[in-house]
Amino acid sequence: MRLERFQEIPMMEGFCPTTNSGTAMYFFLACSVSVAVFGFTTRRSVLLGGSALTAVLATHQMWLCHVPSSLWGHSLSGTALLRGAGTILHSDSGLLQMNAIAGLFGSILFLSIIIGEALTTWMHFFHNYVHDAMYAIGMLLCFCAAYEDYWGRRSASAAEAAHVRRRRHLLEPPLWAALALLLISHVHDNSRIIKLSHFVLGYMILGLCALQVVSAVVCDASRARSLPFVLRALNAFAWLLPGVWLLHMCFFFYLFRDPKGGLHDWLMAAAPQMNSDAEVNALEAISFYLAVCLILCGAVLACLIRKDSPPSASARREVSDDGSYGGGSSWAARESDAVDRAHAKTHGGANGSAACGAAMCQEESERTPCICAADASSVGQSAV
Repeated sequence: MRLERFQEIPMMEGFCPTTNSGTAMYFFLACSVSVAVFGFTTRRSVLLGGSALTAVLATHQMWLCHVPSSLWGHSLSGTALLRGAGTILHSDSGLLQMNAIAGLFGSILFLSIIIGEALTTWMHFFHNYVHDAMYAIGMLLCFCAAYEDYWGRRSASAAEAAHVRRRRHLLEPPLWAALALLLISHVHDNSRIIKLSHFVLGYMILGLCALQVVSAVVCDASRARSLPFVLRALNAFAWLLPGVWLLHMCFFFYLFRDPKGGLHDWLMAAAPQMNSDAEVNALEAISFYLAVCLILCGAVLACLIRKDSPPSASARREVSDDGSYGGGSSWAARESDAVDRAHAKTHGGANGSAACGAAMCQEESERTPCICAADASSVGQSAV
């Protein structure tokens, strides 16, 4: 049914706010629900119930209240990145780790956004196709995380699980790079500040892509198949910054319905003298907004980092229901434990492990002498 048919029903108009302030408040409440559900909850029952409520609110706003689909597209994408930042902080591979069910649900969510974009805009402009391409990339990223978790639970071999992870390390950076290129060249409308916002967002995603490549190299070179805590924190920041930036774009550029705009337009209207040089003001405004987002993301990341943020040995052996540590951590522990058990069985007990560790360090002394010396000393102390 086309959107115009809904406009012919007078009763439907009574359920929608008629002012910009009412529409903004309605979206703010709905956005708060989606951020609380997708960004912070760990219970599946709350996730399913909140997701159903968010779907109802988003459908009502876009189809009956004529809220632009870009509002919810930016909001849900930003919320997904916020959720990813929390899991990346505890992921020893630098990849998004989530439960297979949650990953499949995320893929279905992005698929519904693609369908919603097609039904509400009827693909009249080329940027509608670009939107759907971006959402398709998000759907593929969620599917990759779900596939890794599903295969890790199903396979008994740590080598097979590590092979799946290497596939993700090779597949996901090109996806992030493609998303960055789409955003850098994205022309949503003729507003210079919105063009600059997408341009900045594209380079944020490009930075995230670069960190994914660095994480893949470090993870593959590490014997423990894990990342140092500082690199995991940088990865989390790279996810957090574009998520906050997308939510900022919702409220500052797409919040109002008639006329279309957001808090940025309200600030410009409050100070008419600022519009004398729109190009300079747009660059200055973007720089100011970016500076605020950087400070906010740094503060949020500092709050997320706890004493137990670096996963302990026991945490690596667990796969939580909500996927906070995910299958990647447990697989790295399984691979390391399998090697240790094989060496202990071959050489006999703790003394055999110490001898094996010393032998391994002797073999790798030419390549990494300092690391091998440290490993040998630690193995010897544990044997004593």
